Amino acid sequence: NRAGGQVTSIPDDVPEDIGLLIAAWKKFWKGRVSERDRSTLPGKDEAKDWLMSRGMSANLAKAGQTMIAPDWSRKGGRK
Repeated sequence: NRAGGQVTSIPDDVPEDIGLLIAAWKKFWKGRVSERDRSTLPGKDEAKDWLMSRGMSANLAKAGQTMIAPDWSRKGGRK
């Protein structure tokens, strides 16, 4: 399932935590936020709490929240 060198779907054998991170990225970041309008950023722990509610440990959810956030969003946070 590759088109132009990019994966177009998630393989069945991807670890569950990776699937959760991708789902969280789609829910909280993909096409929903603007670097120019920081009010569009999700709340501080919104993605982490969502990941934890789906069974991810607090430590993994905290790390995952950081991993899925764009670099620009970590500088200054939501204002």
